[in-house]
Amino acid sequence: MFYVQSVSLPVHLTVCRFQIVREDRTLEQIVFPIPEICEYLTPETKSKVFTTAERDEQGSKVADFFDRHEDMLLEMRWQKKLRTTPLLCKAAQHMSLWGTISFNFDIFINILVAILYPFSEEWEERTYQYIVIDKHLQ
Repeated sequence: MFYVQSVSLPVHLTVCRFQIVREDRTLEQIVFPIPEICEYLTPETKSKVFTTAERDEQGSKVADFFDRHEDMLLEMRWQKKLRTTPLLCKAAQHMSLWGTISFNFDIFINILVAILYPFSEEWEERTYQYIVIDKHLQ
């Protein structure tokens, strides 16, 4: 059984404490500091790690976390750099919205091109002439 408690100390150091109750009813406590850069981890990434963590075997969660830690560290560094620019920070908070808008805009442009492309008889005749010329050149 796990109990997790996060405590902030007056020296601006945040620590986390795990309490593990073993099968023989002994209580084990593990206390470790949480680096300051962890405050830049986005809620999306937190929930993704929580929901997609491997839970097959004993200890597989730890191995899975260490497989992902490089990507999360890069994301936290990027978020830290991003938050120095307020305008980019506001825009980046809505990345899924921007993705949806750009996808819909792409669909709209493709529909416009398909509808308004000049398919006329002159165009078809010119295309046929190019095909005939290509056959003679081969």
